[in-house]
Amino acid sequence: MVLPYNYLLQWTEKLLARGQYYFSLGQMYDAFSKVSENALNRALMRLAKKGKVLSIHRGFYLIIAPRFANMGILPPFMFMDDLMNYLGRKYYFGLLTAAALHGSSHHAPQQFFVIIEHPPMRPTRSRQWEIKYVSKHSFIREHLVQIKMETGNIFVSSPVLTALDLIRYEKHIGGLNRAVVVLGELAETIKPEDLSGSSIKSYPISSLQRLGYLLDILEEKELADALFNSMQAQHLSISPNLLRLKTSVRSVRSNINPASYRRWRIIPNIHIDVEP
Repeated sequence: MVLPYNYLLQWTEKLLARGQYYFSLGQMYDAFSKVSENALNRALMRLAKKGKVLSIHRGFYLIIAPRFANMGILPPFMFMDDLMNYLGRKYYFGLLTAAALHGSSHHAPQQFFVIIEHPPMRPTRSRQWEIKYVSKHSFIREHLVQIKMETGNIFVSSPVLTALDLIRYEKHIGGLNRAVVVLGELAETIKPEDLSGSSIKSYPISSLQRLGYLLDILEEKELADALFNSMQAQHLSISPNLLRLKTSVRSVRSNINPASYRRWRIIPNIHIDVEP
């Protein structure tokens, strides 16, 4: 069988027609098993030079649909689930990206935050945006929600997991003060029952302390009380902790609110600005 010169382009167009915006090298080699790998690789390079396909990870290619030709890449929501399935990695959209999907307006659309299991991954960058990967040792799928996008469902952190991640990984988003601004909006989507023992048992106690302390500052009393009561019910031992990690305490003890300290045992070694 003699293949047309643009056989690979025709194949990618058929994949697009089925709603598939990606392919792997293995899938391509299987589809054209009678064509040599060298010939296929040359055809693939021609498509890449024309901006028809793009490699974003070794062996994984995006098919750039005509409507995204000016961008030269697809929006991350359209390919992240497929990429992580290809890599065999658990993931979820988190931090500011998840907060935006839950209704927060304090998000830079040029940045996407994806939480993955170890090992770490390098950022993915394009002319329009950057994907920052934040690695953690493990996470539980029950704390995630699925949101339907054009190409299928994506995993997103639940509002309460988003809140905890904002505090735990604050350095990735610009600091605690930015986290608190987003938390103030995100709190509207969190219910007291979301902070029950079953939902928070896998989180570090220090993260729970900081979240509770900041909820008190934001005057989200119902949520703060629910979190504190849940921690008490689980007999969690609350030890003194700094509000911001890896900074010196200096003379901040003079700023400690006695009632708040008895409740959360948090030493406020950073000033928190709360928008009115």
